[in-house]
Formats: sequence, structure tokens, C-alpha cells
Amino acid sequence: MQNRKQLKYPPYYFLCNIKVSGKNPEYILEESLKIKRSLERNFPNFIILGPSTCSIFKINNIYSYNIILKYKRKDNLTDILEKLVNHYKSNTKLQVAIDFNPSQMF
Repeated sequence: MQNRKQLKYPPYYFLCNIKVSGKNPEYILEESLKIKRSLERNFPNFIILGPSTCSIFKINNIYSYNIILKYKRKDNLTDILEKLVNHYKSNTKLQVAIDFNPSQMF
């Protein structure tokens, strides 16, 4: 448990995984970096890791990046992430998926 506390993992912190995927890896990385910058502005007290490639980066010509959030309090997290998903909903070049307290990190 001491290791989990030092590394800021549950049950001491909450986790959220944001997966950004699409067919063009350069575009996906660029948009992932934009998402990270936006999250850094909105949540200065969060630990934001990534974007990094998923453990299986390419499946059926779809490339994926992860952004991991570590936080103690949600504040307005769900509202901001909902706006984020809605912003990219009409974008056919990429998909954004949110997973709170993921059981596995891909």
C-alpha cells in the first residue's frame, strides 16, 4: 500500500484514462497534445501523464494514444470531459473515449 500511495494510485488517488484514436497517427498525436494542454489549463492540481502510445498502438489501421489523469477531487472534471467528448463527436478523423477508474491501462 505504501508503494501505491507514493505512486499516487488508488485508493489514494482516482484515475481517468482518455483514449484518443484514429487512422492518422500524426493527427492523433497532435490532437492528444491539444487535449493535454487544455486539461493542464483546467486542472492545474491534477497529475497528467501522456499522451503516450497504447500498449498495442495499431489495431486494424487505427492508432491510439492514452492520457492518464491522477486526481484527489473531481471538481468539475465530468463537465469538462463531457465538453471535450462533445467537441470531438462530430470529428470523423478521431474518437475520444473516457474511462474512469480503469481496471486495465492500454
